Amino acid sequence: MTRSLHLLLRCDFSGALYFNWLALPLAIVMVFLIALFGAEMACRRQILNLRVLAPTTARRLAACAATAVALWALHAYLAVSQHKAELQSSRAALHPFRSAALISHSLFLNRDNF
Repeated sequence: MTRSLHLLLRCDFSGALYFNWLALPLAIVMVFLIALFGAEMACRRQILNLRVLAPTTARRLAACAATAVALWALHAYLAVSQHKAELQSSRAALHPFRSAALISHSLFLNRDNF
């Protein structure tokens, strides 16, 4: 999700959708909530009462958790079925975010190859 949101910030929509297709709806919801809360702070009054609109109950929380787990399982299944190796391997290149620490660590582990 982090790679996908970072690519969204860089306006690389196809890369963001490739890494995690849930990043776009999440980003839209985050922008809406930031705009809503910013407008509420600017007006100094409550514009939308979320507790009245969607009250929190144990059943709703369980449904949200089950939905999140199902979406995660679908994302993992799609990563495996579409052969996205960079999403499956923890040692894969973090395109385009390869950090200096990871490079130095891999050089340390492979120093006998030089």
